[in-house]
Amino acid sequence: LSLISGSLSSETVIDEITKAVFTEKKQFQCEMINYKKDETIFYSQLEVTPLLSKNGELEKYFVIGSDVTEKKNQELNIQKIADRLDVIHSIEKTILTSESSEDIIYNTLDRALDKMPISRASLTMFNVVDKTFYVYSRRLDDQESLTDRREYNLSDFSMYESLLASKSDILVNLSTKEELSPTDKILVAEGVTFLLLSPLVVGDRLIGSFNVCFNDGFQEDIDYFKKVTKEVAIGLAIALQQSKLTEDLFLSNQALTASIDYAKMIQQAYIPSDLSLNDQLLEHFIINRPKDIVSGDFYWIGEHNEFQIIAVGDCTGHGVPSAFLTIIGISELNNIVRHKGITDPAKILVELNLAIVAALASTNEVQLKDGMDVGIFVFNRTTEEVVFAGARRPLYHFTNNELKHYDGTKLSIGDFGDQYGIYYNKVAITVTKGDIFYLFSDGCTDQFGGEKIRKYSRKQLEINLVENAHLPLIDQKHVIETSLVAWQGQQAQTDDILMVGFKIK
Repeated sequence: LSLISGSLSSETVIDEITKAVFTEKKQFQCEMINYKKDETIFYSQLEVTPLLSKNGELEKYFVIGSDVTEKKNQELNIQKIADRLDVIHSIEKTILTSESSEDIIYNTLDRALDKMPISRASLTMFNVVDKTFYVYSRRLDDQESLTDRREYNLSDFSMYESLLASKSDILVNLSTKEELSPTDKILVAEGVTFLLLSPLVVGDRLIGSFNVCFNDGFQEDIDYFKKVTKEVAIGLAIALQQSKLTEDLFLSNQALTASIDYAKMIQQAYIPSDLSLNDQLLEHFIINRPKDIVSGDFYWIGEHNEFQIIAVGDCTGHGVPSAFLTIIGISELNNIVRHKGITDPAKILVELNLAIVAALASTNEVQLKDGMDVGIFVFNRTTEEVVFAGARRPLYHFTNNELKHYDGTKLSIGDFGDQYGIYYNKVAITVTKGDIFYLFSDGCTDQFGGEKIRKYSRKQLEINLVENAHLPLIDQKHVIETSLVAWQGQQAQTDDILMVGFKIK
């Protein structure tokens, strides 16, 4: 047995128990790493509680041991997500703070060295016209790399054809490779054994490769590192395309749009095209107007047993950083509802909050304060009951010629709460046939415009909805969009705009 926090021996654990329970007469608690006969690891939690007499003497003590392997594995998986987010978030910071494309590149390489157990990181940029490639490289402990800021013939990059054909990650063991290229020999001379290459792709063009190197002690989970390097490669492609100083790396401004479009394609893969539940298409409309090419707003649909669930989320900010956060939010909702089977909207928000807080847990170097506002609508097909819970997002309900609204709890997803923790209120709603529901982000009501350049406001939106509730939903969409565009006028779009309206049959 050994303590997780300090890798202590079983004798030391007993000493700690003796000190706490017998000497200090306090409860002792710790988590331990345990090894089975087949050398697999499982985690346990140990609690030793003293029972004292009236005179304060120890009479008995209770020992409770529990298996926390599943919990610990979940924490480790969440930590992996947090590690990946750290790398991605640092890339996003370089876009805002770097003055040149080289700053973006070297800041990314340095961050990769800090966050991954690698000895070397590099970026290779291909020039197909000149049949050359240019290398930016960093080594651990600021050791000089012989390939840094050097240009080579494309034929010297032995894995170029493989990357071009697959456009996917490639792992190379240089110690078993039959024929080493000139650059391979430099890597071997610098102590590299394993080389992991992740392609940088813009549209359908291979423009470069993000490469990390491991020494002989490399025994980590290769699937995890492939995920990390793939996300870094995508982030690098987007960052370099966004930089105004990348003319030497990319041939035209068209490639910039292509890279962000690529990010948009990734986001769209996570967001459904319509509100189809249980193979039934609900009567609905969706207004989705990102401020930038990619959006920080998202909607999600899911079902579990007799429950149909619709969610609308509004992530902090907008653009590429928020788009990454929408993917995390959607993935966690899938896990909470479809895998954990949680259908209570308030509990869904609590679980989502825990997941986002854990995923964005940051180091002292990078403080992540991102989050999201979310509304959760749950319909029970069997009982035809509706329950709603929101994190700073409301639900509008048009019924019996009246528009009702149910405000969410004033806590965002990503908040730490107070000494009593996090709690979200929920409300049960009576439904009649033909009722209409609306979920929306604050971009709908915060858009500046009009003669006095004011916000569109919830009041104006409510008036619009009541006046047009008799129309089919597709016509309501047109009226609302037209009203927002007219209000905006010549003003820039303030934020991402998302609204979902639907009827439950």
